[in-house]
Amino acid sequence: MQQLTEGRGRLVAALDGPNGRSGKPQIAAKAQVRYDCWVEQSEEGWQDAEIAACRGEFYYLLGLMEARVAPPPPPPPPVAQREFIIYFDWDSARLTPEGLRIIDQAASEARSASGARIVIVGHADRSGPESYNLRLSLRRADAVRAALAQRGVATERTSVTALGESEPAVPTADGVREPRNRRVVVTIR
Repeated sequence: MQQLTEGRGRLVAALDGPNGRSGKPQIAAKAQVRYDCWVEQSEEGWQDAEIAACRGEFYYLLGLMEARVAPPPPPPPPVAQREFIIYFDWDSARLTPEGLRIIDQAASEARSASGARIVIVGHADRSGPESYNLRLSLRRADAVRAALAQRGVATERTSVTALGESEPAVPTADGVREPRNRRVVVTIR
């Protein structure tokens, strides 16, 4: 009787624990059933093998419920990413002095983040034909990539994409010159 009382106390505590009713409901239910089997067979008192089997299975399942649950690993740190925007004059892929200063900053950041990837995306405004703007945005992205390479950023770490006028920073009607859309975005991740 003392073993049954002790077993019941542990079962109740385990049911309320992290591996109990809500943590491992199937194991908790099986443990309860095996405890009931142990009680029933003990009351009958004549099938020693059945009593031992129910008690053994109960303690095995109880052990699973009482096992410490390791806390889940912390989520990975957010990927630190830095973004630099280089603006261009109308119908030009030539880097301005301000653009070169921004590239200097991006190159410094890229060199200090040795394993980071550098994504270079060229854009154009909506003045001019769409196909021309796509080529212009590629020339701009290539100019930035070359400037980064001159500053010690390996081209193997960079990828270049040209979006032309498809993703404007400032939506405009077709044919409108918008300086904020003539850009290359450098993202270091």
